[in-house]
Amino acid sequence: EYSMRRPNFFASLLFVAPLAACGAPDINQISQTCPALSILAQASEITKTRPGGLASDDVILAAEILPLTMACSYQFGDTDVTVNLSVPIRVRRGPAAGEAQALNYFVAVVDPNGNMVSKRLFAHNVPAGNAPVGTIIEYVNGTNIGLAQNQQPYEYQVLVGFQLTADEYVRNQAEPLLRP
Repeated sequence: EYSMRRPNFFASLLFVAPLAACGAPDINQISQTCPALSILAQASEITKTRPGGLASDDVILAAEILPLTMACSYQFGDTDVTVNLSVPIRVRRGPAAGEAQALNYFVAVVDPNGNMVSKRLFAHNVPAGNAPVGTIIEYVNGTNIGLAQNQQPYEYQVLVGFQLTADEYVRNQAEPLLRP
């Protein structure tokens, strides 16, 4: 005769109960040690055209910032956190492409009150070439955030976007001439 032995429910509780007594780490110390990371929507794309160009034939290049990755170093109780970013940028050359172009972008830090506490500007030169689409990956290391007293890293925000001229900003609000 075949019989299955049922596990003893009370014996199981005796095994699990001591594990429950162990203190679990505070979730804030594990998952919320880095600041929030966002791409600024109004500055996530850029279209460069010939001076005064308003048609798709005037587009030199279009670019967009793709989803970012971040790593940060912070020890509980420290007064600052260091952020390292990977910033992928997809570039599409337009019909008016020719010479090299500069893509200017920023990394800004916003405190818990919504104040910008730092802004770093970067430039990447897109070389002249015939490749219609490419992805550039920029590494921005060493953004240091000095934490205000009694503030935690997750209360801050890191914003990334293209540094736009007034004309580029207005163009971003309209229908894009060439979607990246």
